[in-house]
Amino acid sequence: MADLRPTRVAWVSPQLSHLFASTRYRCYYPVLALCEFEIESVFYGSSKEVIPHLKELDAIVFVKHLDDDSLKLAGLAKDQGVKVLIDQCDNIVVANYPMAPDFHPALRFAAVGAFADAIVVPSPGLVQALKPLLRSDVRFVVIADQVETEASFAAAAQLQEQIAPSVERRPLGILQRALRFIRYMAHDPADAMAILKRKVSLIHRLVSMHAATSSGAPASRAGANSQTSDGVKLVPTGGDSARQVRPKSVLWFGNFGAPHSDFGMLALMLAGRALEAVCRDIPLELTVISNKKTLFDDAIAQINVPKRYVNWSTDAVFDALRGADVCLLPFGIDAFSVTKSANRAVLALDHGVPVVTTRLPSMEPLEGAVAFDDWEAGLRRFLGPHGPTERSAAISAARPILAETYSSKAIGKAWAALIDAATTRPRPGYVKAPSAGEIAVLLDTQESFTLLLPMIDELRHRSGVLLRVLVTPHALAASTRTMMERGLIPYALDAAIILAGDDRILRTIDCLLTAGDGRRDPDSLAAYVTNIAVTRNVKTFALQPREDGTGITTQALSSTSGAATIFSAQTASAFIDWLLDVSVQASTSRQLRAKPIYGLSEEVSDANEMPLANQGQQTRTGFEKLTGE
Repeated sequence: MADLRPTRVAWVSPQLSHLFASTRYRCYYPVLALCEFEIESVFYGSSKEVIPHLKELDAIVFVKHLDDDSLKLAGLAKDQGVKVLIDQCDNIVVANYPMAPDFHPALRFAAVGAFADAIVVPSPGLVQALKPLLRSDVRFVVIADQVETEASFAAAAQLQEQIAPSVERRPLGILQRALRFIRYMAHDPADAMAILKRKVSLIHRLVSMHAATSSGAPASRAGANSQTSDGVKLVPTGGDSARQVRPKSVLWFGNFGAPHSDFGMLALMLAGRALEAVCRDIPLELTVISNKKTLFDDAIAQINVPKRYVNWSTDAVFDALRGADVCLLPFGIDAFSVTKSANRAVLALDHGVPVVTTRLPSMEPLEGAVAFDDWEAGLRRFLGPHGPTERSAAISAARPILAETYSSKAIGKAWAALIDAATTRPRPGYVKAPSAGEIAVLLDTQESFTLLLPMIDELRHRSGVLLRVLVTPHALAASTRTMMERGLIPYALDAAIILAGDDRILRTIDCLLTAGDGRRDPDSLAAYVTNIAVTRNVKTFALQPREDGTGITTQALSSTSGAATIFSAQTASAFIDWLLDVSVQASTSRQLRAKPIYGLSEEVSDANEMPLANQGQQTRTGFEKLTGE
């Protein structure tokens, strides 16, 4: 049998530019790592774009952002057996995270999370922050950010060009901004006017501040002790300028911060006094690579050590790491900061630069390779007389940690295991997910009673099976006594609803058993039910009596016609054993190679079970032969 197509994963993110760190770390790097595991990836900018392609997918990964259609997509995905994963790299629970509280991302996260097979995060701290939003049985998986290199950054850029060459973010023009605001005003006039008032107020305050500064307000001290640098200039201030020793290079790099948290450049103030104390004994220079010079000029420039500011770029970071002696990475202490990833520390260590940082949950795997919290002791350790030895020891300790947890191979392996794992989370509605799958039996004609009742009797005694007995209207009366005796509640099919294309009764079915061809009379209700099942890729099997009366033939129905294939076994039990094997494969991983059927060549003798077909009449064996796949 030819191999089935590779597993295919859809990555959904409105930000497909490789310039976004979250896109690189949580989308492009995992995708590139998964290539080694023969897992294909496709990309969509919105949930709505994915819906028409659900049948082609095995898993969906929502990357950070959830949009208006994400809940709909997640529900449809679970209906069709597609795994749903949410990768969340930020603490969206903090109250001031969203710009507009009425559209709080935590609400969407909680709703879509009800359908998720797993929530993937880069930090254990984020697990604790997000757990209260979800049901207690939701699975969290920590997959760290991969170590970033110049090669991986270039590969991400190349991947973007292959799949989305036009996603680079460009500034909106005045006309575009005006049109977008007009559309939003039509949607929500009150909120649009509130936004407009805030914008006007902000402009007024900025103009007033500029006027006050121009009229003689005290100038910032930044002009005397810092400069912006693209090619990077040394600007000595503080310390003993008479020394002619190359100063030690202390590096901080990252986003300047955000209104909702104390993370960012200003966290350097936690280490400000330590920098000044060390600089009195050890000549050093602080390099800050970020994206807001005014913040540097107003705050960081007040730290009395030589310093320089470099405009943010990835090239600037890689260049600075090549000459740095130590990387200083203080983090804030609020609820957002403590959930941050260790990616900057990992990046520095991979470049051979030791790190002094805050002990965040995400940093715990780096124990022994970094210095935690004591800024002065950490700086003296790596910059003092024994600095070379200490730096070498730290990097030696870091190497195996990076390989085991942060390498491309480790990230790919973790994602592949998650994607290939059995789907354990059903669509909300079950009290407990059926471990052996959900099997429906369709009763219609008298022939169906004769062929399928032994199957019903066998299935109702199997653990882990959710059995549904579907009964057409004209068979309902005839089946009532039979269902009562077995303690079963049938699902009475409504012809008008089924003929209108309503597929709700089959949305969670893994296998359907019918009697007869199932599509012999295309206008029958049974034929409509069968066609709906086949369209939904439900494993559908039609049972017919053999012409010689010795057993049955079993035909696997699919969207493409296939010849009937004889399947034989001595008992109903053996047939159900085989069927459950098929059902479990259908309900867990539709793309795994089907397992061969074992044990059916052995005669099963039980006088209480219905004999099916003569073993000697079996001409083909195995699921792949039965289905023709």
